[in-house]
Amino acid sequence: MTSERISSRERLLEVIHVLQEYTDEQASLNIHELYGVLAEKWSVGKNAVRDDLSALEHSMSFPVIASQEKNGLEKRYHYDGRLFEIHELRLLMDAISAAKFISKQEADQLFMKIRKMTSRHLAEQLKSELYVAEDETRSPADITKFVQLLHEAIEVQQIVAFQYGKYKEDLQFAFRNDG
Repeated sequence: MTSERISSRERLLEVIHVLQEYTDEQASLNIHELYGVLAEKWSVGKNAVRDDLSALEHSMSFPVIASQEKNGLEKRYHYDGRLFEIHELRLLMDAISAAKFISKQEADQLFMKIRKMTSRHLAEQLKSELYVAEDETRSPADITKFVQLLHEAIEVQQIVAFQYGKYKEDLQFAFRNDG
C-alpha cells in the first residue's frame, strides 16, 4: 500500500475509473476487490470507498449496478454505461481491418483505442483481429490523404469531379469515355 493520500473527489474519480476499467456485466467487483485495486496506488479507507460506491449506486448520472445473490453475501458492483456493446466494437474493428485505405499501423492504434472503450475483461475478447491481405497498388497514406481532401471539399461545398477508367491487360490505365 502506498502512502500517497488523495482528496475525496479524487478518490471518487478513481473509484469510477476502476469500475469502468475492470467491470462489466460478466465481471463485477466486491468492496474488498475494489479497495485492493485502489490501495495499490493510493492510501484510501475502506469505509470511504464503501461510501463512494453507495453514492454511485444511488446516482442518476453514473450507472453502477449493485447485485447481491443472497442475503448475507457481499454486494458486487459493475459499471453499466458502456456506449458500445461488445459486438458493435467487433464490427468497428472488422470494418477497420477491411478498409484498404487504413495502414496496419493506424489500424493497430485504432484497435488499441477501441479496446479501451470497454472493460479489460471484454477487451480480451477483442484480441483476435480480422486479417485482410494488403493491396500494394497504392499506399494507405495516399488514400487517407485523398479521402481527407474529399471530405474537406464537401465541407466547403466545392464541386468534385471524378474520372473513371480501368487497367488494361498491359497494366496501363485507360479512361472511360475519354476521361
